[in-house]
Amino acid sequence: MKKKEIEGVLGYLTQVETVVNQIRRNIKTLPANRVVEKILMSLTNDFENVVCVIEESKNLSMLTV
Repeated sequence: MKKKEIEGVLGYLTQVETVVNQIRRNIKTLPANRVVEKILMSLTNDFENVVCVIEESKNLSMLTV
């Protein structure tokens, strides 16, 4: 799943949350930090600076969506 250039961040996060909830219903364990990492990796180049700042300044294992 990749964010499209014309898609808003809120709409993209809603889609991600829907998929995560479906996965959690079936698998039961999906750490929140893994979801955050996947979201950060899938953002477009427009958000590259923001992603770098978040990764450098925050402990990703403590972040949640």
